This record gives sequence, structure tokens and C-alpha cells, in this order.
Amino acid sequence: MNRISIVFVVLALAMAPLTAFGGGQRQTSAVNPADFQVTVDNPLLPLSTLAPTVFEGEERDPDTDETITTRVESTVLPTTDTVAGVEVTVVNEKDYENGELVESTLDYFAQHRNGDVYYFGERVDIYEGGKIVGHAGQWLAGEGRNEPGVAMPAHPTVGQKFNQENAPGLAEDQMTVLSLNESVNVPAGSSTGCMKVADFNPLDRVTEHKWFCPGVGMAREEFPEGHLDLVSIGASSATPTPAAPATATPQPVLAPTSPAARAPSTGNGTTPGGIGAQAYVWALAVLGALAFAGGGTVAGARLLRRRR
Repeated sequence: MNRISIVFVVLALAMAPLTAFGGGQRQTSAVNPADFQVTVDNPLLPLSTLAPTVFEGEERDPDTDETITTRVESTVLPTTDTVAGVEVTVVNEKDYENGELVESTLDYFAQHRNGDVYYFGERVDIYEGGKIVGHAGQWLAGEGRNEPGVAMPAHPTVGQKFNQENAPGLAEDQMTVLSLNESVNVPAGSSTGCMKVADFNPLDRVTEHKWFCPGVGMAREEFPEGHLDLVSIGASSATPTPAAPATATPQPVLAPTSPAARAPSTGNGTTPGGIGAQAYVWALAVLGALAFAGGGTVAGARLLRRRR
């Protein structure tokens, strides 16, 4: 998740694929697997109801002053995994620069019974010239001193701070909630009532800003050398990505959402607002289908941007 310079520390790992890495995990002292569910329906990070999404933007190379076009494709995989004893949702993200694949990750998430979404780490493949050359930034909860971080709280409040990543010396991103009433306009659509956060990396002292919209997830990101905007949802046609399910779930429209509708599942089939979690998910799906049929814009979620 961090924009970290590629350092070839262990040459033996340089050519290992994502699926071949990740032994030596333990159940962390801070995690009780019984407290987590694999379904992630927190409205600000609703992974379990999202189809493949695409972000596009640009950034400036600080060394050459060159402007680089960027593209990020994100797909929630149909299969789950287990990290630190917890069954997790798996998200595959592919980062492109000037049309060339430079990074592919598998990110792991699970939702606590209180509605908080936890981040359990990532497996990383760094590419050069179409070949894997390293795994910089890779970490998993349960390995060494690594612990899961909070990717999204159930009920964020302005000024709230939390650690997204807890991998000492490797990944230590911290998030601060700045606003809960932001308006967002991106190529995929417009929304109000969005959350703005500051994402600070204490290892490289870089701060970036992100906007999360209810029922959608992340819609925009700004960092010191550039930006990313949500541009589309659905199977990518420009570059190869994992195939979407045969019957994709209709996506929620970028539109204002009342605070009562922002409550995630608490693990007992209800939300604090009294709406059943399943009914809540289907309500979002119906809204998305109606918007699509009427020519409205639909949108998905960009997850947690890494700074290379």
C-alpha cells in the first residue's frame, strides 16, 4: 500500500509469484477469528457487492519531471483466503503506468462484528518489462509482529484517527477523518455526503487525501505528485483483468445517502438503523439497476492506494 522504492533485499524471492508466498503465519493476539465475517458490507468500503472497477489519473515523476498516465484496475475475487486464522475477502489490484503493468497485489479484508473493516495485509508482485522483479511492500498479519489494521471504521467521526497498517518498519499508514459531508465529482458520477480523509505514511512522511462515498467506496485520491479518479465499473476492455462473475451484482449510483443508511452489518443480520444487512445490500443493488436502466452513472470502489 505504500509507495516504496523497490529494494532487492532477498534475491531468492525475486521471481516468486503471488500464490507461492506467505508461510509462517500465526493467529495474532489481537484477533479472535470468531469476531470476523468474510462479507464486507460497510457502506464506505462495500467490497462484497462491487464489480471490477477502474481508476485513471496521472502523476509527475519527481526525478525526470515526466507526466505518467496511471490506471488501476480492482477486482474482488470469487474465492476467499485465510490470513492469521481469519477467512478474508481477496481483492486483486493491478497498477499500470503509461499502459505497462508495474504492480499486481492481492489485498485481504474481513469485517469485525462491530462493523469495522480490517486490513490483513497484501501479497505484492512488482513488474518490469512484463516480468516479476520483486515484492516490495508485501506483508501479512500474523507474520512476525504484524497485526491487522482498520481499513474503515463502522461509524467514522471527524477527527478520528486509526492505523490502516500495522507492519512495523514496512507498512504503517495512518488515517485521519477530516470531513463527512464532502461533494465529489469524478468521471463515474457525482455524490454528496462523502468522507474525506488524510492518509499519512510515517515512513516516508507523505500525506495523501482520499474521498469515500456511501455505497460506493473510494471515488478520488490526491497525492503530492498527482491524482486518481474513479472512471468506470465493469469488466475492463483496455487491459486483461480477472473475469467478472457471469451475473454481476448491479452497483449503487453515486448519490446522496442518509446517515442511517451508512451502517454496516454488525454480524447478527441487522444494522444499527434497524435495516437487515441483506435487505440493505439488495436495496443498493436495486438503486444501481434503476440508475443504469435510466442512463444514470454507476460506480464502484477504488481501495487503498500504494505509494511506490
